[in-house]
Amino acid sequence: SMLRKGVLLVLVAAVLVAGKPKVITVGGSGTQWKGAYPEYLAADLNNDVIVENYAKHASLLTLAPGRDCPPDEPGKLYRGSDEYNGAMASNPDVVTIMFGVNDAKECNWIDGAEDRFRNNFKQLIDDFKGLSSKPKIYLMTTQPLYYGGCCGMMTSMTNGPLQGIIKSIAKDNLGDGHVIDVFDSLGGGGLGHEEWSEGAHPNIAGHKHSSKFIAKKLRELGAISSSKSSNFMDGNEPGKHALKTAREGSTSLALVPETLKCEGDACNGGVTLVVPKALKCEGEACTGGVKLAPETPKCEGDACNGGVKLAPETPKCEGEACTGGVKLAPETPKCEGDACNGGVKLAPETP
Repeated sequence: SMLRKGVLLVLVAAVLVAGKPKVITVGGSGTQWKGAYPEYLAADLNNDVIVENYAKHASLLTLAPGRDCPPDEPGKLYRGSDEYNGAMASNPDVVTIMFGVNDAKECNWIDGAEDRFRNNFKQLIDDFKGLSSKPKIYLMTTQPLYYGGCCGMMTSMTNGPLQGIIKSIAKDNLGDGHVIDVFDSLGGGGLGHEEWSEGAHPNIAGHKHSSKFIAKKLRELGAISSSKSSNFMDGNEPGKHALKTAREGSTSLALVPETLKCEGDACNGGVTLVVPKALKCEGEACTGGVKLAPETPKCEGDACNGGVKLAPETPKCEGEACTGGVKLAPETPKCEGDACNGGVKLAPETP
């Protein structure tokens, strides 16, 4: 029925979502703002993943003691924020983290700032390591500053030593193969792609470039499988995902099994699109191996049309009262003599 098909399609949509790994993005305004790279990342990964953004505008990992940096826009520690709590509850498979530009502001990068930054970054990494989903974690170098002056950002630090510090933190806490060098991809220290920047952040073209670069690196580093029916969920509680966008504050929970296996014409990449395994059938009511209706009733004789019985079988008859094999009336009475007219007895014989 149409209702049954509708329910199945809804279930299939949920299964397709539940079978995909979840990538969450964490960072400051260069990750959070509208039009930033997370908005394009799922598409650049061929929609093999779910992407959720838990970035927080103007956030940082450390504050100099007694500082509120800068005075006109108080620094916002990421750990302990609503976005941080959302990220911790999101059950991620992959986490990308980009912090440092706000930490390296001139008013904040003082009095042992590098040690504080390293220690606080390690705490955040350990928080994600401790999740039951055991996500793969990648640190991203920051977006380059093409000109300074905004919000106390320190161009000399951001476009210089900060990038090496981030790579060092990744190696010390995660080992090799856990850095995505966004800084270099957007022009690096030579500031070779001014067309991708609006100064403190990339422009839309720059974010789209970053998304493609990040997607490519996630594939190369083995974070994302190329298969749409991925086994990436192994080790996690199957089929449970909290679908949430921190900025919108909306949550829905999909409790569905992992991707169904199927065979036959109703399959797309191993995923059942309409019904569990295609029903087998024979005869004219079959389309591509899928049974569309109960098997066609069989019949014989003149009342059949293409093998379909249209009415009870035609009664058989014999004799002159039959027309095309159909008995129209009882057989004509026979008579002899003068009272007969064309073989039909009109009355008793004339005395």
